[in-house]
Amino acid sequence: MRPRRRPLARYLAAAAITATSLLLRVVLEPVWGSEGPFVLLFPAVMLSAWIGGFGPGALATAGAAIGTAYFWLEPYRTWKIAAPADMALLGLFVVVCLGVCRLTEALTRARARLDALLDASPVGLGFHDSALRYIRVNRALADINGRPPEAHVGHTGREILGAGAADVVEPILTDVLRTGRAVHVPALRVRLDATAADRWYSVAYAPVRDPVGRVTGVAVSVSDVTETQQAQEALAHERELLQTLVDSIPVMITLYEPTTRGLRINREFERVTGWTSPDVGGSEFMVACFPDPLYRAMVREFLQTPQPGWRDLTLRTKAGATVDTSWSIVRLSDDSRVGIGLDVTERKRQKQRCRARARRPRRRTAPRTSSSPCSVTSCAIRSARSRAPWACSSASASWRRRPPPARATSSSGRRSTWRG
Repeated sequence: MRPRRRPLARYLAAAAITATSLLLRVVLEPVWGSEGPFVLLFPAVMLSAWIGGFGPGALATAGAAIGTAYFWLEPYRTWKIAAPADMALLGLFVVVCLGVCRLTEALTRARARLDALLDASPVGLGFHDSALRYIRVNRALADINGRPPEAHVGHTGREILGAGAADVVEPILTDVLRTGRAVHVPALRVRLDATAADRWYSVAYAPVRDPVGRVTGVAVSVSDVTETQQAQEALAHERELLQTLVDSIPVMITLYEPTTRGLRINREFERVTGWTSPDVGGSEFMVACFPDPLYRAMVREFLQTPQPGWRDLTLRTKAGATVDTSWSIVRLSDDSRVGIGLDVTERKRQKQRCRARARRPRRRTAPRTSSSPCSVTSCAIRSARSRAPWACSSASASWRRRPPPARATSSSGRRSTWRG
């Protein structure tokens, strides 16, 4: 509660109010006589207590009691009170006035606490009457609406928010007044005249009832959640993008907890293994993938305490076949794990083929040798051509132009050969 200021001024105001009431009662004495001496003094005490609290109210009570005893209790114009009934009446007046001062002080303190709470609240709070007029708003709601708090009092939402926002808000307020049920809208898109832009608000409307139970107004709570809504939309877009990438990438991805209970798998995992999301969520998934108990225990230890690097695992598909895979496990901040797997079945087959070829013995072939004249001549010709192609070509051409050898027979019958 905010500290009260200028206490002396409050006491002076209480004294002035009490003196005015006594003076007015003295002026009206020819009309009223001595009957009803406290008629004007009760309001004086209540007003003093409302303005200044218990202290000024008690001062007004003392002044009113002294003035009443002096002017209107017998014997008049003296400080003595002769009748015990008058003494009891004056005492009752003092007790009642002090009680009123206490109640007024409590009410003032409660109102001050409410004011402090409303002003300090980051949530916009306000009250509407049955005609949908603002009764009171705090500073946060005034900032949201773009108007000072005092400018709201006595005006409707259409006058403060604008026609567009009123068309959205007024039906909700009318429904709360009619049904008496609270309404909460987590995200309401509204364009205010003060902002001239669409913004998102989390609003709550609750009925205000009188002591009889009738709905006499509506309490309003408003929070600007535009940034939160935009962040949620951006997060939803990022999730959609991530899910698209996870489902499209040709790599097996699974998200699980340390208990090895599958949480999510992508399409590549389903394509390679045949297991679907309902199958992965079952308790017997590990048994189905790894039937051997010892091998399954090794896999479970690897999943619970992942080590850096890749681990080759052979798992059984839903169809009963086996597939060779290689996995790397990444631990997240919430202790969940992301498994990244590759299908290495074809790669291992290629390695096995290469190893099989490497094991085969190589055949040794002897070099081709020949001592025949034709072979020697052919080698000589090829060697000569490689060294001087033009010489071989000219020699070959001149050899082709030579005439063929002719045979002659002498008269003696001996064979002779022409030599060119």
